[in-house]
Amino acid sequence: MVSVPKPIRKKKIKKEKLKSLKSLTAKADKVFSLFIRNRDAVETKGRCVTCGDVGTQCGHYVSRRYKALRWDVRNAGLQCSRCNCWGAGESDSMALWLVNKYGWEVLNELNYLKIAPFKLTREHLERVITSYS
Repeated sequence: MVSVPKPIRKKKIKKEKLKSLKSLTAKADKVFSLFIRNRDAVETKGRCVTCGDVGTQCGHYVSRRYKALRWDVRNAGLQCSRCNCWGAGESDSMALWLVNKYGWEVLNELNYLKIAPFKLTREHLERVITSYS
């Protein structure tokens, strides 16, 4: 009996597994928060932009749930935990700080972009991560 050679199998090329949007969002939040805290540690000497106490958190004027502005440097500033967590971000005081720093035009633009349609993509998140790392 003649033995028949086994067919040669082609090796499958493993595709690189894409990171989930959830994990990319968490990484983007982490690097952005660190960037803002470092930026404002110099600009405000580590003080909360809304009350003047020692700040340790990255607070947002427009809530982070609005993805178009979540990683916009004009929308974020150093805040203490009292203002950021328990004071709901102190949006009125934050608005005054934004006007003093950037002007009324930026405040109006942030309020407009909050309601503008925005689709979150992997490319956008990867760009955020590389920009603020």
